Amino acid sequence: MLVVDDEPLVRRAIERALALDKHAIECVATGAEALRAHRAQPFPLALIDINLGDCTGTILALRLTEIRPLRIILMSGHPEFAGWDGAILMKPFRVSELRMIVSDAIDGGEAI
Repeated sequence: MLVVDDEPLVRRAIERALALDKHAIECVATGAEALRAHRAQPFPLALIDINLGDCTGTILALRLTEIRPLRIILMSGHPEFAGWDGAILMKPFRVSELRMIVSDAIDGGEAI
Protein backbone atom coordinates (compact mmCIF):
# COMPACT_ATOMS: atom_id res chain seq x y z
CA MET A 1 0.00 0.00 0.00
CA LEU A 2 1.22 3.50 -0.84
CA VAL A 3 0.57 6.34 1.64
CA VAL A 4 1.03 9.90 0.34
CA ASP A 5 0.83 12.78 2.81
CA ASP A 6 3.06 15.81 3.22
CA GLU A 7 2.70 15.76 7.02
CA PRO A 8 5.29 13.46 8.66
CA LEU A 9 3.13 12.92 11.76
CA VAL A 10 0.20 11.76 9.65
CA ARG A 11 2.39 9.37 7.66
CA ARG A 12 3.83 7.85 10.84
CA ALA A 13 0.41 7.53 12.47
CA ILE A 14 -1.04 5.79 9.43
CA GLU A 15 1.95 3.49 9.15
CA ARG A 16 1.70 2.50 12.84
CA ALA A 17 -2.07 1.97 12.66
CA LEU A 18 -1.95 -0.18 9.55
CA ALA A 19 1.11 -2.16 10.60
CA LEU A 20 -1.18 -3.80 13.15
CA ASP A 21 -2.97 -5.40 10.20
CA LYS A 22 0.39 -6.47 8.72
CA HIS A 23 0.01 -4.38 5.54
CA ALA A 24 3.16 -3.69 3.55
CA ILE A 25 3.30 0.11 3.52
CA GLU A 26 5.46 2.65 1.74
CA CYS A 27 5.06 6.26 2.87
CA VAL A 28 6.05 9.26 0.76
CA ALA A 29 5.55 13.02 1.09
CA THR A 30 4.99 14.21 -2.49
CA GLY A 31 3.22 13.33 -5.69
CA ALA A 32 6.56 13.01 -7.49
CA GLU A 33 7.79 10.48 -4.91
CA ALA A 34 4.52 8.56 -5.23
CA LEU A 35 4.84 8.32 -9.01
CA ARG A 36 8.44 7.08 -8.75
CA ALA A 37 7.46 4.52 -6.11
CA HIS A 38 4.48 3.22 -8.11
CA ARG A 39 6.60 2.89 -11.26
CA ALA A 40 9.25 0.91 -9.36
CA GLN A 41 6.83 -1.26 -7.36
CA PRO A 42 3.17 -1.07 -8.43
CA PHE A 43 0.80 -0.88 -5.48
CA PRO A 44 -2.75 -2.28 -5.29
CA LEU A 45 -3.93 0.61 -3.07
CA ALA A 46 -2.98 4.24 -2.44
CA LEU A 47 -4.10 6.41 0.46
CA ILE A 48 -3.57 10.01 -0.72
CA ASP A 49 -3.97 13.37 1.00
CA ILE A 50 -6.04 15.73 -1.14
CA ASN A 51 -3.66 18.69 -0.59
CA LEU A 52 -0.05 17.90 -1.35
CA GLY A 53 2.73 20.42 -1.84
CA ASP A 54 3.39 19.55 -5.48
CA CYS A 55 -0.06 18.51 -6.76
CA THR A 56 -3.58 17.67 -5.68
CA GLY A 57 -4.60 14.20 -4.59
CA THR A 58 -7.09 13.90 -7.44
CA ILE A 59 -4.45 14.69 -10.07
CA LEU A 60 -2.05 12.27 -8.44
CA ALA A 61 -4.73 9.56 -8.39
CA LEU A 62 -5.22 9.97 -12.14
CA ARG A 63 -1.48 9.89 -12.82
CA LEU A 64 -0.99 6.78 -10.69
CA THR A 65 -3.78 4.94 -12.51
CA GLU A 66 -2.14 5.80 -15.84
CA ILE A 67 0.89 3.80 -14.70
CA ARG A 68 -1.18 0.87 -13.42
CA PRO A 69 -4.76 0.59 -12.13
CA LEU A 70 -5.08 0.61 -8.35
CA ARG A 71 -7.61 1.41 -5.65
CA ILE A 72 -7.53 4.98 -4.34
CA ILE A 73 -8.65 6.44 -1.01
CA LEU A 74 -8.37 10.20 -0.73
CA MET A 75 -7.93 11.89 2.65
CA SER A 76 -9.32 15.36 3.27
CA GLY A 77 -9.93 17.69 6.16
CA HIS A 78 -12.47 19.62 4.11
CA PRO A 79 -16.03 18.27 4.41
CA GLU A 80 -17.14 20.43 1.49
CA PHE A 81 -14.75 18.59 -0.83
CA ALA A 82 -16.54 17.46 -3.98
CA GLY A 83 -15.59 16.11 -7.36
CA TRP A 84 -14.34 12.69 -6.31
CA ASP A 85 -16.55 9.65 -6.77
CA GLY A 86 -14.27 7.26 -4.91
CA ALA A 87 -13.57 6.63 -1.26
CA ILE A 88 -12.77 9.61 0.97
CA LEU A 89 -11.45 9.40 4.52
CA MET A 90 -12.24 12.62 6.36
CA LYS A 91 -9.56 14.05 8.67
CA PRO A 92 -9.29 13.86 11.56
CA PHE A 93 -10.15 10.19 11.59
CA ARG A 94 -10.08 7.40 14.14
CA VAL A 95 -7.75 4.46 13.73
CA SER A 96 -10.81 2.22 13.49
CA GLU A 97 -12.14 4.29 10.55
CA LEU A 98 -8.79 4.11 8.78
CA ARG A 99 -8.49 0.37 9.26
CA MET A 100 -12.07 -0.22 8.11
CA ILE A 101 -11.82 1.83 4.89
CA VAL A 102 -8.49 0.23 4.00
CA SER A 103 -9.82 -3.24 4.72
CA ASP A 104 -12.91 -2.58 2.59
CA ALA A 105 -10.74 -1.32 -0.28
CA ILE A 106 -8.45 -4.34 -0.10
CA ASP A 107 -11.25 -6.88 0.24
CA GLY A 108 -13.64 -5.47 -2.32
CA GLY A 109 -14.09 -3.05 -5.13
CA GLU A 110 -12.26 -2.93 -8.40
CA ALA A 111 -9.11 -0.98 -9.06
CA ILE A 112 -9.60 2.22 -11.02
